[in-house]
Amino acid sequence: MKDTSREAGSVRRPLVVYAGQGIALADGFDLRGKLLTHLAGIPDVHAEDDLDAQIAVVRRDPPPGCTDEERDRIIGRLEKVLHTLDDICVQHVGTPPDLARWPTADGLCQRLSELARDRLVVLFTSNVDTALRYAALRHGARWVLPPSGLAHRDEIAGWLQEIEKRSPGFHYAPLHGEATLICIGDGGLIYATPEHSLHPLPIPDNGWHYTTGEGLGTNVRIIEDRLWLSKLAYPVFRRLIEGAGGADPADLLAVGYGAGATAVRAEQYGFEVSVHGATAAFASRPHQWLAVLPEGDAKSIAWYQAHGFRVVPVTASRSCIAALEQAVADLARRP
Repeated sequence: MKDTSREAGSVRRPLVVYAGQGIALADGFDLRGKLLTHLAGIPDVHAEDDLDAQIAVVRRDPPPGCTDEERDRIIGRLEKVLHTLDDICVQHVGTPPDLARWPTADGLCQRLSELARDRLVVLFTSNVDTALRYAALRHGARWVLPPSGLAHRDEIAGWLQEIEKRSPGFHYAPLHGEATLICIGDGGLIYATPEHSLHPLPIPDNGWHYTTGEGLGTNVRIIEDRLWLSKLAYPVFRRLIEGAGGADPADLLAVGYGAGATAVRAEQYGFEVSVHGATAAFASRPHQWLAVLPEGDAKSIAWYQAHGFRVVPVTASRSCIAALEQAVADLARRP
């Protein structure tokens, strides 16, 4: 991507980026479609369902009064699906991936790294494949969890506090967890690797569980109640875009995230609820909000425009990476 950033000088308004599964889709990886082939025969799973809806059906709690056998079957089904989701991501993304196969993820992170020379840039993700993490780390993003080590909750909380100081730099934060990322009770995070293979039950009282089991198929309030990483990170996202404590509200770039496409998403999902609250708080808009998504996603485009975003559409003649280039160039030009 072409470097259009200005020379480093005074610290500029922070940039918050919120990325959805559309980033991977732009690079040819349809996680929803690949997972759907493994859900055949499960009642109420439909081809048009998004990834959250697919997992929501599978993760239904055992009904009251069910037999132990039925309970084990329902819990085991979710565990199997989460294993499958991890396997799909590892197989198709790679560990580490060949980022030449992921030009949108890699190009975005390269550009964000350039913008972070004189401003805070935080890449928050709701997508759960691992390509964006590898791309972000390749381009110097800070993520407190080492690839083959453990990060404790207090370390993660301290890192998020550092982000709120708004010093220039590039950070990566998986708001909804990600494939192979394991929660250890309320105390830590670790990545499962081929050398360190973890197969926990996806229930919190087991002591460890998949972050994807808590970050998918639930609404925002349940995510923040169930996944302590989300509970720590979402308030930081909100305070940055709101300009808490009299600070300038951050610029916001949403990429590949279909916001507000359904009533449930509009009213309950973390990004939508946060943006709606921030929009209501603004008396003026010195910052800018942009969204990059396909021109055919009419419902999401309408939602973004109603909330003050300028939409940069992906079209037949303008690829996702070209739309991103335009969006980040616009952000670089503004103070």
